Amino acid sequence: MLPSGLGGAPARAIDPACPAASDERVLEVLRRLAPRPPRLLLPSHRLHEDLGFDSLALVKTVVALEDALGVELPQERLHELRRATVADACALVRLAAAAPIGSGP
Repeated sequence: MLPSGLGGAPARAIDPACPAASDERVLEVLRRLAPRPPRLLLPSHRLHEDLGFDSLALVKTVVALEDALGVELPQERLHELRRATVADACALVRLAAAAPIGSGP
C-alpha cells in the first residue's frame, strides 16, 4: 500500500518512463513548501539559496516527496539537496523511481 499523497489523496507511484509527469509533481511539492516561493519556479533555482530551504525544510520536503510520489529517496544522496537545484531534485526523484523500494547499500 502506498502512502498518502498531496491533500490526503492516495499517492500514485510514478512511472520512470514519463519524467515530465514526475517532474511536475516534484514542482508541486517544492512550490507548496518553499519558504521563499518565486512567481515562476525554474530548474536552475537552488533549493537553499534561491528558495530558502534550510535543513528542517529539506527534511519535510523529502518526506512530502516520498509520500506524494510513492518513492523512497536514496538516503546516501539526501545530503546533496542542500546544494541542489530544482532540476537536481527532479533527477533524484526519477532515480528513486527507477530503483526498487528498499534497494541500496
